[in-house]
Amino acid sequence: MRLKGAAPDTQGIGARITLRGGPVVQSQEMISGGRYLSGDAAMRVFAAGTGAAGPMSLEVGWRDGT
Repeated sequence: MRLKGAAPDTQGIGARITLRGGPVVQSQEMISGGRYLSGDAAMRVFAAGTGAAGPMSLEVGWRDGT
């Protein structure tokens, strides 16, 4: 998943992305720059699996609360 926000935060820095459905709930946060001794791409990947049963939902909580 790649976020596209309004200027000046066009990469969605600070947004929390949550995937619900399947066996677990997965959540990741967009951060600026990189993690310790590495870079960080502005893209997030979730593992849904091929046998995911039932509906799945993707929720984005932006830094401004929307």
